[in-house]
Amino acid sequence: MEMEISANRVPIECFWDQSDPRLLAIETDYVKDLSGSKPEEETKVLEQDAAGHGENDFKKKEEEFTGKTLETFFVTTDYKVKRQDIVKFEEGDETLLGLHVPFFYFMGRQIDENEDENGGVVEETKKDAGNQSNMIILRRPMKDFLGLENVDDATKKAIMNFSFYLTVGNMDEAYNSVRNIKNNTVW
Repeated sequence: MEMEISANRVPIECFWDQSDPRLLAIETDYVKDLSGSKPEEETKVLEQDAAGHGENDFKKKEEEFTGKTLETFFVTTDYKVKRQDIVKFEEGDETLLGLHVPFFYFMGRQIDENEDENGGVVEETKKDAGNQSNMIILRRPMKDFLGLENVDDATKKAIMNFSFYLTVGNMDEAYNSVRNIKNNTVW
């Protein structure tokens, strides 16, 4: 099986989820395109701008994110490899340590003693006060589990199936995955 990651990205590490064997996460880093060729779309915009057309006539390409990202994929024999999501590393995040639905675990620099800037829970801190590294393990929920971090295993499985079927484009199965969830937090 083959897959493509985002343009100007190099894979650094990959991690399989231990609770859902379909879920693969790949940490990527930005690399500048040194080939000298510009994407066709960007070239077209630049040519049009050079011709004197106004800013409103053509939407300028959004500034490309140059930090680390985490790309998640669903991998199956039936649907091959399908990208689920792209998560940008936040300030303080250094590297991905692993994932276990519903969380990503990052190694990072300490921002605040009990909580990071976006409400992520600090899982473990470095106990040696003499060490100036201030490295910690950060636990961040996956986007599908924001506000649902503490649901039971059956609900986690239903949400993951919903996300999987949405990713592969099977809306009927996606609906069937979550229609019987009785948890009020989900709805």
